[in-house]
Amino acid sequence: MFGTLGIVGATGAVGRIMIQLLEERNLAKNYRFLASARSAGSTLVFKGKDYKVELLEPKAFAGIDLVIASTPDDVAAEHATGRF
Repeated sequence: MFGTLGIVGATGAVGRIMIQLLEERNLAKNYRFLASARSAGSTLVFKGKDYKVELLEPKAFAGIDLVIASTPDDVAAEHATGRF
């Protein structure tokens, strides 16, 4: 089991499907949900708990052990390059 799992693109169409699938599994002790400025600050419910969606920015990856992402190519290139 991972310590903290980050879901990038959590509020998008594929992100919502990923969240549904993750709710059926116990992959991590903690979860963090990252998205664009348009969705940052919104709240989503995961496993019966409210989570604030965080802004996708370099410092948002601090403390995350594993990232699952679904973003457009340009967003992935900007945020994933050199981090993994």
